[in-house]
Amino acid sequence: MTRDAHDTKTSDPNAGDPTLVTAIVAAMPDEVRPIWRRLTRAAASRIGRARVLHGRLGRHVVVVAATGEGDKLARAAAAELLRVFPARRLIVAGAAGALSLGLRAGALVIADEVRRPGAEPMRPEGALIEWAARASGARPAHVITTPAIASSVTAKAALDERHGDGGAAVVDLESAAYVEAAIDARVPWLVLRSVADTAEESLPAWLERCRDSTGAIRRARVAWALLGDPRPLPRLLDMRRRVAAGGLAVARAVLSLLDTWPAGIDIRPRGRTGAREELR
Repeated sequence: MTRDAHDTKTSDPNAGDPTLVTAIVAAMPDEVRPIWRRLTRAAASRIGRARVLHGRLGRHVVVVAATGEGDKLARAAAAELLRVFPARRLIVAGAAGALSLGLRAGALVIADEVRRPGAEPMRPEGALIEWAARASGARPAHVITTPAIASSVTAKAALDERHGDGGAAVVDLESAAYVEAAIDARVPWLVLRSVADTAEESLPAWLERCRDSTGAIRRARVAWALLGDPRPLPRLLDMRRRVAAGGLAVARAVLSLLDTWPAGIDIRPRGRTGAREELR
């Protein structure tokens, strides 16, 4: 592990407090590897299929997990992570696909609401999201978590029309599962993602068929599909580069959030019922 020389002053009087643990989760290792590389005093472990590193990010005690892709792995790993570690915050990191035409590749978005299609939206504390958008430089956006990959431009446009509400919107496969685990654990949460593919870009239609019963993409199936049709390979390699570049931007934004987290903003945990009552 490389040592991070970051020494920015913080407004959080609890910075460096070993009892204040921030959990950071993403689906794929590439999405959190830039954070892992910045950890000091790091120890590795496993929670199910999730790879977990626990250590310090600058002054801050963090536990950072790559849970695996898909709803089932994300929900199970996040719930167990929050049970095992005394985390008082959850930050969801990683990549997403743009649904709105105004979102370019590499843009940072922070969720002002997370929802599954047809389900009630889940929203973080209003003060938390307003501050986080300013502190991270991310654009507030709706995050739509779907059971299947939105691979076509047509599918993205349909999701944007139904759920975008005329603002910025992105799609992913795990955010709702992570947020549900945080709400059940009564832990304040944020979702911070980088756009990997724009609303005008499509992914191979066969990518959905490469997922297993948990929702994870099986690389062997992707390789087999590419043997039959190698034309999407450059696009997939470019997408991987974008995910890696987005991971760097998200890592910087996460550290900025931790360094400037306002004191007391996450003192009041909110359960599922409280969050839903606020929405009515």
